Amino acid sequence: MIELFGERQSDLLEWKTTSDATHCAARPRSPLDEPEPHVRVVRNVLSTVCVFLVAEANTTRCRLTRLMKVKGVDRTMLDEFDELAVDVLTYSVTLHRHATDGSWSEMFFPGPDHRHPAVAQGNTHISARSVTHVGRTRPGFERALDRFCHVARRVPAYRDFLAENGIRAASVRTPEAFAEVPVVTRKNYLDRYPLDALMWDGDLAAASIWSTASSSVGPPLFWPRSETTFDDSIEVYERVFRQAFQSHRRSTLFIVGFAMGSWVGGTYSLQAALALRERGHQVSVVTPGIDSDSLLNCLDRLAPHYEQTVLAGYPSFIKHVLDQAHGDLRARRIRILLAGEGITEDWRSYMLARLGPRTRPDCVSVMYVTAATGPIGHETPATIKIRRLARNNRALAAALSWDAASPPTFVEYNPNRCYIETLANGSLLFSIDSAIPLVRYRSNDAGSITTTDELAHALGKNARILDSPCPERGFVSVRGRTDDVTLFYAVKIHSESVQDALQRQPLANRLSGRFQLTTEVDDSFEQSLRLRVEVQPGKQMNHRLRTEIRDCVTAKLKKTNREYNWLHTTLGARAEPAVTLHPYGTLTTDTQHIAASRHSRN
Repeated sequence: MIELFGERQSDLLEWKTTSDATHCAARPRSPLDEPEPHVRVVRNVLSTVCVFLVAEANTTRCRLTRLMKVKGVDRTMLDEFDELAVDVLTYSVTLHRHATDGSWSEMFFPGPDHRHPAVAQGNTHISARSVTHVGRTRPGFERALDRFCHVARRVPAYRDFLAENGIRAASVRTPEAFAEVPVVTRKNYLDRYPLDALMWDGDLAAASIWSTASSSVGPPLFWPRSETTFDDSIEVYERVFRQAFQSHRRSTLFIVGFAMGSWVGGTYSLQAALALRERGHQVSVVTPGIDSDSLLNCLDRLAPHYEQTVLAGYPSFIKHVLDQAHGDLRARRIRILLAGEGITEDWRSYMLARLGPRTRPDCVSVMYVTAATGPIGHETPATIKIRRLARNNRALAAALSWDAASPPTFVEYNPNRCYIETLANGSLLFSIDSAIPLVRYRSNDAGSITTTDELAHALGKNARILDSPCPERGFVSVRGRTDDVTLFYAVKIHSESVQDALQRQPLANRLSGRFQLTTEVDDSFEQSLRLRVEVQPGKQMNHRLRTEIRDCVTAKLKKTNREYNWLHTTLGARAEPAVTLHPYGTLTTDTQHIAASRHSRN
């Protein structure tokens, strides 16, 4: 049976590579010299579908045959598969024939009596790939659209969300239509539905592990992880550990300095280390978390037994630990994996000098991770070179819409796993398959996306930096936050918590209500929290008032922010804000809320 379709395939189709390197299309032989453009477009799509179905059918049948021989699978299963394959492939060839003779519109928009029986009975569906136009879409769009179709059918909360907003999933077929799908946020979606309704088929038991995301506005969000989520995330770790750290060749101690417990960074890193061992990496893992004394003990007593040590954690915390380390760090072959905050290239250079003069820049590598998506992307030798080049190349910085004085975090990612869009205000939107699948989810990170072709064009003569460029890869620049949040040692501090502390007695009648909180970085890259507060007219500005403000704000943050509470336990008074008092009228309204330092981002 399958061989018969293999012969038909060779009669039907002739492969050609299109000028768009992001996909290949199959061109049928036709007696028509110049078919109509709309016929040619649909025919190309259906030809690709035919070839895909034939290839998948052959692969699946081979697997069934092996199972039948090895495990004694009943022959009936193979016969049933043959019958189903004939049905599906016949339908695809019928679609192709209608495309060739120009009657394709009936196949795509049939009346209720013209549908194929399998479709009419709900046993199958035409995938999103077959209804999108064959244009120059961004890498990952077709996968994102297909995911959207599945989520709209199988996730109870999202099905209700679309209905409430008057969106018919079947009408979304193009990038333009997809861009009109309502944005999902915590407030309008995640907080409105029960957890089980947010998951595939409403099945809460599909979660293999739960993580939490810190929040000082409302309770922490719980994020479930599935095997699919974890497998996708492991690919990010695997590329970093293979390309930058070469842990498949060297015995490696992986010290996890992210917060442990239910937080994302620590649990992901522990699972990643165990998975890397299964993939042949010589990795041993230890998890001291953000206990600096315990981490230093691991560095002193365990690290000497390994060829190299990978130290993972938040940039500010890792620097704090290494500044306290004993002995010469250059003799220890330390590598650094970072997340939670961005770093400047000056910070990277400072750490590279501490680790040794011959240490490659990518041995200090940043991953882009969010609680909602897990690891999205990572720095590569190319992205680091481009970021460093942009500091002294204003034309390149302008082409990438960067501030040359402070380039954003710049990582490579897989658009087929996580499709990223941007809004007019720079907000990043994520569409990703996870235990709670997300479509156009806004996390309040700000940035931009760049394709391989766009990056090569911006680089011009420097495009050789992109070693073996892959059109299916994407690049995301992360500039900061769009909400009132500042980052201090990777801890998110929301304006509401500070505002609430300042509006309570005995402070409220002495302060105007205007304040500004920033993360400041000194010449040695040490972070400090600076709180500027405006005083009411006629009120004294003295040390006692500064102390009261510091103590009230610190107590509020410790009570409402678990990660800050942990940080305060580790750093003590260094985690508390340094308060500066300002006369009435000297802090403007637009700086009333928290302003994040340009040295930090999420």
